[in-house]
Amino acid sequence: MMDVVLTTAPESPVVTLGEAKKQLRVVDGFTDDDDYIEGLVSAATSYLDGREGILGRAVVTQTWTGTIDWRFPDQIEIPLPPLQSVSSVKYIDTAGDQQTLASSEYQVISNKEPGLIVPAFGKCWPSVRNQRQAVEVVFVAGYGAPEAVPERIKQAVLFLVSHWYISRTPVNVGNIVNDIPKTFDALVGSSRVWRF
Repeated sequence: MMDVVLTTAPESPVVTLGEAKKQLRVVDGFTDDDDYIEGLVSAATSYLDGREGILGRAVVTQTWTGTIDWRFPDQIEIPLPPLQSVSSVKYIDTAGDQQTLASSEYQVISNKEPGLIVPAFGKCWPSVRNQRQAVEVVFVAGYGAPEAVPERIKQAVLFLVSHWYISRTPVNVGNIVNDIPKTFDALVGSSRVWRF
C-alpha cells in the first residue's frame, strides 16, 4: 500500500469564480462575496479531490509523492487516478543509499484505473533495504486542465457551493428540510474510486 503526500497542488480551481457566480445567480458587478465564493469552491473541491476527498481520485493536474515500505511489490498500484505520468521511481539500496531507477527499467500503465508501474520486459525490481519508505514514486495525476474535468464532477462542486452559499449555518431551524441525496450521489457516484 502506498502512502501519498501532495507535492504540487493544482494551479487552477476546478471551476472558476465566474462559473460559480453564474451558478449562484449572483448579479453582475456584485463582488462583495467573491472571496467567500472562492473559499466555497476550494472547500467543495477538497471535499471531492485528492487523498482526503470522497472521490478517491485527483481532479485537476497535481503532483504527488508516494512511499512504499519494506520492498518493491510485484506491481506498484498508483492511487488517485487518473494517472498522467510518473516523474521518478527511487529506492533505498541495500547499502542505505537512495538510487533513482532508470525509466527503461519499468513500464507505466496509465490507461487503466488505478495506474500501475511494473518491471519492464525482462527486468526485475532491484533489491532494497528492508525499511520504512524504501520506495518513493513521484507521479502526476488528474484529468488535466479544469476544462478536461468531467462535467459531472464540476457540477458536484457547483452543487456544494450553491448549497453552502444559500445555507450559511449548519442547522436549519423552523423549515421543512428534505435531503436530496440522489442529486449529489448521481453526480459523484460513477466517478468514485471504491476501495474494499
